[in-house]
Amino acid sequence: MKPSEIERRYAAGEAIVERGSASRELYVIRSGEVRLEGADPERALLLGPGEMFGEISTILGEPNSASAVADSDVTLIVLDVGLLNRLCIENADFSFRLIRHLAQRVASPGESAPAFEASDDLRRLARAILNHTASGDTPAVVDGMLRELSIDSGLPMIDTYLLVQSLLEKRVLRLAEDRLSLLERENLEAISS
Repeated sequence: MKPSEIERRYAAGEAIVERGSASRELYVIRSGEVRLEGADPERALLLGPGEMFGEISTILGEPNSASAVADSDVTLIVLDVGLLNRLCIENADFSFRLIRHLAQRVASPGESAPAFEASDDLRRLARAILNHTASGDTPAVVDGMLRELSIDSGLPMIDTYLLVQSLLEKRVLRLAEDRLSLLERENLEAISS
C-alpha cells in the first residue's frame, strides 16, 4: 500500500471527525496538531505528531466520543479496521505502540501520557539528543537518525525508539517531515542531569 493511499491532509480549522459519528478509522498524526473536544469544551486536548486518536471507535465499534479538528494544517495517516488488523499482525513495534497508547489512556483517561520518570536510559538518550542539537533557541533540529541516537546513548534501537516516542508524546520533541526537533530544551537538560 502506498503512503498516499492512507494519508490525508486537513487545513487549520477543518473538521476531521464529528463527535458521535460511527467512523471506524484510527488516525496517527504525521505533522501538525489536532484538537480533540468532548462534551466539555473546557477540557479540549491538543495532540501532536506521533500521537493517535479514534482508537475506541475503531477497535470497539463505538461512536466517537470526541470531535477532532485540525488546529493547524495537519497530515494524518488513516487506518481502517482491516489495515489496523493487518498492521497489528505484521508489525510488532506498531502493536506494542498501540497497546502502550491504550494503556496510558486507561491509566489517565482524558489526559495525556503520565509524567516521566528520569531513568538512566532516558538520561543517556537526553544527553545524546542534546549532543545532536545546536545550542540556542528552540525549536532546534536534532541532527542524526534514530540509529545514531541509539549508538551515542548506548541503548538498543527498540529502547531508543520507545524513549523517543515518549518524548514525542510529552511534546519535548516533535517529528515533522521525518525530522526530529527539540521543543523543550530546559526539560531535556533537566532530564539529562
